[in-house]
Amino acid sequence: MLGILAIFGFIAPLQAAFYDEGLPVSTHPIGSPFYRHLAQETNIDLRELVKFEKRGFGRSEIITLIFISSATGKPLKDYGQRRLKDKVSLRELAAEAQLDYSELHKRVKEFKTRLEFLGDDLLPPPVYEVDTSTQVSPSQSKKKKDKRKKSP
Repeated sequence: MLGILAIFGFIAPLQAAFYDEGLPVSTHPIGSPFYRHLAQETNIDLRELVKFEKRGFGRSEIITLIFISSATGKPLKDYGQRRLKDKVSLRELAAEAQLDYSELHKRVKEFKTRLEFLGDDLLPPPVYEVDTSTQVSPSQSKKKKDKRKKSP
């Protein structure tokens, strides 16, 4: 029992030291292997792609929007908003970008298949979600240190 208390007594100051730095606490990596590969291949922030996934966009749909966005130079987010708010079809967006939809669909299918084939192999480095509810600002941690110094 004494050994367990000694371990907790040793760990608690380490945890306090970590939190005293005011650093954000990482909870877990975000994005499935597919989206991690997609982010790396397209140079799009993984956090942005995960937002699309959470809003209900499918894999082929997001790849199609990425291809259209890269062809026109317009932000991906704008196309996502049009899909959600205005219910514009992918075919219409492709036509506006002067892209042949059947050829675009073929490219999307090939790209998607290649990314799915990669699976867990050669994954890009993870991106971590930050839990802002447990962050401690430097001023708060300084106050805690001052209180600890004053208490016997």
